Amino acid sequence: AEDAAGLSGRQSPKAVEAAGDGKSLFMSGTGTQRGLSSFELLEWTNSVLGTDYYTVDELADALAYARLLETVDPGLRLGERIAAPSTDIQTREGNMQALQKVLQQPKFDHTVNAQRLARGDFGEHLSLLRWVRERVLSDRRDRFARREKDQWFSVERAAEATELINVLELSLARRLDTHRQEVEAAVAVKEE
Repeated sequence: AEDAAGLSGRQSPKAVEAAGDGKSLFMSGTGTQRGLSSFELLEWTNSVLGTDYYTVDELADALAYARLLETVDPGLRLGERIAAPSTDIQTREGNMQALQKVLQQPKFDHTVNAQRLARGDFGEHLSLLRWVRERVLSDRRDRFARREKDQWFSVERAAEATELINVLELSLARRLDTHRQEVEAAVAVKEE
C-alpha cells in the first residue's frame, strides 16, 4: 500500500526526502530559519541512538527522549521509569509525565506539555527535540572542553614536574660536587 509520500512500505526519512518533491512529511520550513527540520532531527536522533524513527509522532512514547537525556546524565535512569513502547494514549501520557518531571528539575529547567507530546503534536515534538539536541550537543562540547583542559593541565603539570626534576638534579649535583670537594680537601689535609 502506498503511503502519503507516494512510497510503498515504510521508508527512511532520507528515502522519502530523496523520492519526494522537497516537501516531505518530515520537513518543516527550510530548516534554516526555524532551526533544523524534523527530517534532520530524526536523522540526528537515529544516528545518536542507532534507531530507525521515521516520523516525529513515533517519539510520543518518550523512549527516545529518555535515552537522549541519559547521554547527558547517565544517572537519570529515566528509561527505567518509561513503559515499553506503546500506542496506548494513557501509557504515553504516563511516560511523558515522567519525562516532564525530569525536565522540570533545576538541572534541565525546561517545560513541556506532556499531553500534547503524548498525542503526537508535531510542533511540540519538534520544539522538544530541538531543545534536547542542543542540550546533548552542549553537554558534549562541555565534556570535550573539560577533557581538553584536563589534558592541557596534565601536559602543563608534566612540564612543571620535568622542570622541578631538572632543578633538583642540578641542586643535587652541586651539593655532591661541593661535598666531593670538601672530602678531597679533608683527605688532602690528612695526608699532609
